[in-house]
Amino acid sequence: MSKYCWERGTITLPSKDWAGFRKGLLEAWNAKQEEILSDAKRAHAKLAHAAKGKRGFIKRHEAMKAALYQYCGFRKQTWGWEPLSDEARERFDTLDRLLLVRDPKAAGTLDRTKLQVPKKTDLDLKPVSKDADIHLPEASVHFRNKGRTVTWDVDENNHAVENAHENWFAKKLFAALRGITWTRGSGGQILGNDEYNRDEGGSYEGGGGSYVNFDFSPESQKRERRASRLSGYRNSLGGYSSRW
Repeated sequence: MSKYCWERGTITLPSKDWAGFRKGLLEAWNAKQEEILSDAKRAHAKLAHAAKGKRGFIKRHEAMKAALYQYCGFRKQTWGWEPLSDEARERFDTLDRLLLVRDPKAAGTLDRTKLQVPKKTDLDLKPVSKDADIHLPEASVHFRNKGRTVTWDVDENNHAVENAHENWFAKKLFAALRGITWTRGSGGQILGNDEYNRDEGGSYEGGGGSYVNFDFSPESQKRERRASRLSGYRNSLGGYSSRW
């Protein structure tokens, strides 16, 4: 079922946690970029082999595209190539950008491409001590040293929030946020909304407005810890629980 939704918010990190938080996440991003380069080099060999002996641009191009689809995890259908997973689609988009580029010698032929050897300079590497902007398929993450903030932003689209949180970097980001001990003056909220909530807005006072998806604060952390202790206490009584 369709569900158009969005999500965004800015979180302020405690001063003692900021440098390690930012550095750890950006190092993870850079390590992933290095993995992408290694993957691209392996794919380059596959595409070069597929194009070998093919005469004419169109035949070489089709052979390389088919090899890349197969390498990334697509399945051939009567109507075209189908990705077997979201990861396959993202992998294809990344490698296609790195490997198949417009041939500058083919003036006036915008769709003519050539196979490029992937290089480290093609990677989206980030300095781990400076401001940084990370662009994911469904979201963006912005690190700002001034104010020690990280901003999470998901533009409105069909199942955008759900898809954004499935990304590997998003999982690392929110795991890191959950590991912070929030102090006075730090934290923040991530708000969201969706088409169904807005549609039902007229049925009750205050309805339809944005809702809180995540609350990072000393108060919310205390509530979570109390709830965890209470759950542990009930489990110690043989799993008994009651909702009053």
